[in-house]
Amino acid sequence: MFAWCGLAANAVDATDWLRGPALRTRLESPIHLTWNRRELKEGLVGISKQLRVAVFLDRRVDPHQRIDIAAANLSVGELLKTIAAEADLGQAWIGPVLYFGPRDTARQLPEVLDRRRREVANLAAPQRRLLGRRSALTWPRLTTPTDVLREVNAAYDVRLDDSAVLPHDLWDATELPPLSFVEQVTLVTSGFDLTFQWEEPARSYRLIPFPAAAESNDVARPATEPDRRADAAASEEPEAARRDQRVADIERRRITLRVAEARLESLLAHLERQLGLQFEMAEAHDGERGDARADSAGDQDGPDSLLSQRVTLEVSEATVDEFLSQLFANTGLRFRREGLRVHVSRER
Repeated sequence: MFAWCGLAANAVDATDWLRGPALRTRLESPIHLTWNRRELKEGLVGISKQLRVAVFLDRRVDPHQRIDIAAANLSVGELLKTIAAEADLGQAWIGPVLYFGPRDTARQLPEVLDRRRREVANLAAPQRRLLGRRSALTWPRLTTPTDVLREVNAAYDVRLDDSAVLPHDLWDATELPPLSFVEQVTLVTSGFDLTFQWEEPARSYRLIPFPAAAESNDVARPATEPDRRADAAASEEPEAARRDQRVADIERRRITLRVAEARLESLLAHLERQLGLQFEMAEAHDGERGDARADSAGDQDGPDSLLSQRVTLEVSEATVDEFLSQLFANTGLRFRREGLRVHVSRER
């Protein structure tokens, strides 16, 4: 289990990045983490270094946007998805590197990568071996993406069409794990919504726009590391059975969390995403609505008016109900849980 301690990495230092089975194990490991108004890039770089899970932030994303995270008993993989959701970003795996970027780009990346890999797989054996060779991708601060591509091309003895011009950009120092030629070029060009097309296979290529989603021959699937498909039978499982399983899971869940001055509304949104709870706001609990209507002339404020307040709490190994009891204590709100549904009303 990991506890995030808020460290950040500001330089390129050699990191023993996780790959393959070790990476899968890490992504399934539980973690507790709290961010209060933490800058996105600073937080991602820090957690990436600590957990040895390589991440890459698209050039178009504001690295200074501030994120609130309250993660309790999530897996590392779930946490990274939560961070992306909070920043309104998509995710895609480029080899052992988790890309964070615009949702449209992230949605197309798996298919783009799959096409480029199939093209390499159809080459002669010597060319396949050369382009499939994995090498670490690093560059110092103030490097341009054109410079990065130039180094990649030199390493694999290929040429980029002279007419190709990437917009001038200066990138921060970056260190990534060993990647193949396709993965390296895709990672660099994805921030411009570009991919590549061979002019002379394994010799020279040119940059082209991402294919439109409608042009894809296959339905794009989220890229995961490793590339494991969900069991098809799961999609056929009756909805009632799936719901019962989610309820059973929530009953077994134990929560460890510490937050300070966090907005109650933000915490509830986190809990909906992370635990699958559904919070429903009402004037009063069922059975009390007559009283609520009688009082409504003198009190028009429902529970929504109390959600902007800030709360501080610390729980350890609490059940869901124990956690909710502490969460709503002294807020002027009360709750009643029925499975995954949590009815919240103003105290009367």
